[in-house]
Amino acid sequence: MNTRETFESVLEPGIRDLVVALRAAGINTTCSCAHSGVIECESRDPTTELCIIYNTLWEALIGTYTVTLTREVRDGNITDGIVITVPLG
Repeated sequence: MNTRETFESVLEPGIRDLVVALRAAGINTTCSCAHSGVIECESRDPTTELCIIYNTLWEALIGTYTVTLTREVRDGNITDGIVITVPLG
């Protein structure tokens, strides 16, 4: 089994296709949950990433979702992220 097959096999079926599409478009997803419809991503360039997310979700026929930009500061170190919440089901 190659790395891609291994990666895809651990994704929950209800959200797998969307996570794979986001990663193929250049979004580095870090966590996902099909039950809550949440996908967490790293962020380095939010303006570009928001455009990619919009286009990817539009192509997946998802027209309703929420995107939240996050910033965590721990001991002076900054980590930016994006949380995408989509209605699944």
